[in-house]
Amino acid sequence: MGCALVCVLLAVVGCSGERTVRHGVDGRPGGAGAGGAPSAIAGTGGDATGMGGLAPAGGARGGPGGLGGAVQNGGHDGGMAGAAAGRGGAAGLPMQAGHGGDGGESADPMGNGGESADPTGNGGESADPTGSGGAGIAGQNGGGAGGADPVHDRCADPLYLDFVNGEATVSDDTKRATDEFPSLLCGGADASGPLEGGQIYYRFAARPGREYAFLLDAPGFATATFYVFPAGAPCTADAIQSACQSDGVTGTRPTSTSLATLTPFAPADPGDYIVGVDTALPFGSKFTLTIFEYCGTSGATDCKVKGCDVGLGPACSGNTLSDCTTDGTATVTTDCAMTGKTCARGTCVATVEDLVGNTGWTTQTADAGADGVTLLDFYEATVSRTITELEMYLVEPEVFVLDWRILEATNRAGPYQTIFSTTSMSGGANETSDETTGPIHVPIVAGRFYAMGVALPASARYFVEQQAEKSLPLDVFFGHLTSAAVLPTASPGAVSYPEPGTFVIAEYVTTAL
Repeated sequence: MGCALVCVLLAVVGCSGERTVRHGVDGRPGGAGAGGAPSAIAGTGGDATGMGGLAPAGGARGGPGGLGGAVQNGGHDGGMAGAAAGRGGAAGLPMQAGHGGDGGESADPMGNGGESADPTGNGGESADPTGSGGAGIAGQNGGGAGGADPVHDRCADPLYLDFVNGEATVSDDTKRATDEFPSLLCGGADASGPLEGGQIYYRFAARPGREYAFLLDAPGFATATFYVFPAGAPCTADAIQSACQSDGVTGTRPTSTSLATLTPFAPADPGDYIVGVDTALPFGSKFTLTIFEYCGTSGATDCKVKGCDVGLGPACSGNTLSDCTTDGTATVTTDCAMTGKTCARGTCVATVEDLVGNTGWTTQTADAGADGVTLLDFYEATVSRTITELEMYLVEPEVFVLDWRILEATNRAGPYQTIFSTTSMSGGANETSDETTGPIHVPIVAGRFYAMGVALPASARYFVEQQAEKSLPLDVFFGHLTSAAVLPTASPGAVSYPEPGTFVIAEYVTTAL
């Protein structure tokens, strides 16, 4: 890629207490400085073309100060680095440039260098953990403007990351960045379109015989994602897009950003790679990116020993959650039931909601007859759970009573007897309404059979979800949906099991332990 990198040192203390070193860039020269004041001896002013030093981020040396005036008032404190970045150089000699000061090294990840009284301009050490030099004050009599922390939002200018004990961590905010490639789609399964936010780039070296994994931690609303591509690839949207579709050969991307999950990266070839942290939304967010380096087959000791399959991610075995530790060095298991929760989709949750007929179905609208209608889905329970809510979406012309029912049988054929009923009022006004039982507590038992739904009066309108071919049974969290029925009465007697058809009743069933 031909990315030119000139680096300064940043020292960072991460959450683990390990010290991570990051690099910045040297300060750029400032604008033309004003000349020195007229000399009492020579009686002439200084050359006003001198370039002032720009204070660096992270503590590199600033550029030269302005050219000094004759004899007196030379480029005094040229390129002064200012508060927390180290003072500039000593006063320039006649017609010579003062030099900018060195920014101070810091152990704090915010990175403001310390102030120094050393006339050569070497910055002192600071307790601020960010490790980057603060913005400098403009130098006097020809000194340039102070420095600012670069954003690194261009592919050709990534921030280089070094590994310390198998880990490199960096925190930033994509709100600071602009979007270099608005058409890029490397967002994984959770991104519905192009990545419209600004991105920040990082560069690291993948060494022979080693393996890697990424951990991106950002707020769930941020749609944060990352993508990886070879540093030698062109800085184009097409080249980056090709890399992040290669299943880890030349790049990788996460498929979900709702949970902070380890994503493995096993490049086909060692060498330098670039990581772009991006968002699907244009306003950006804060984030922390951590790259883990595992020893693999290298036999080295300055790396982590992988203790689990980071590619699997969190998984449920019954009610036990298994996952890697944050750094991928061991497997950790959690019994969700110990806190009254359920292991579902790789996390411990209080309840699980099954969306029946939610996607992939064609909605058919119908009106209840003179005797009303009863809408039921039939289930086989394979695990014992507690139903905590039933829901349906309806569009009703009037406000009327909804009669919710749960029926049970000891065999599939039935008969099914009512074990629970409750009523609520429809929304009416011909508007889509989320109709619900509200919180309920109805135990269901593994090995038994259930029918769940609602009875509607004659004036009701209802929906069924249709498919061209039979697709039943359908798996739900607590068992299987095996059939559905539309009974032409709001007051059915004994209910028997219907022959499965090509439709179901769209309903949401929420269960807990």
